[in-house]
Amino acid sequence: MAAPGDRLTSQLPERATIQGAVTAILWDDSLVDVSALISQHYDYAFARVYRFTRNVEAAEDIMQEAVIKVLRLGGPDDPSKFKQWFAVVAINCAKNEYRKRDHQRNRVDLDLDKVEAGERIVADTVEYVSREIMRKFVESLPPRQQMAFRMRIHDDMAFVDIAEIMNCCYDTAKANYQQAVQKLRRLLCP
Repeated sequence: MAAPGDRLTSQLPERATIQGAVTAILWDDSLVDVSALISQHYDYAFARVYRFTRNVEAAEDIMQEAVIKVLRLGGPDDPSKFKQWFAVVAINCAKNEYRKRDHQRNRVDLDLDKVEAGERIVADTVEYVSREIMRKFVESLPPRQQMAFRMRIHDDMAFVDIAEIMNCCYDTAKANYQQAVQKLRRLLCP
């Protein structure tokens, strides 16, 4: 007899699956269809991702990635925690996308065919160096301050939204942002 929480990797009949995906989970000796749980809690997770991205198309793309990850992972050991677990997986996918976007934003395109004059190269180089210095200063902040700072500055998010994404209260989100600003001021203007 299987212990509670054991995951099955068998496919349910007449259901399209992703190769290597878990479509059913054994919880307390009963088989639960993961795709049904995803359908049931999709709107909740989508709303959390949308609040993070503020863009419907980006949120839909991230949710596709989240659904694939959930199908591959299967789910938590307790079915009552699936809703929150699914939302956390979706938010983590959004955070990963945010990090990729932030990394790509820091690159400077020095396509020489498009450069009209040498001054443009110098200006881009100075801008790149300034951006790199600022990026290193921001990366030196503690993770929660770094996240609050980036969401407030780069994404122009309200503290209410930042607090929800960071799973903390409004005052904590605001304090993290203000502490980050104070530390950056000390680093930039010693």
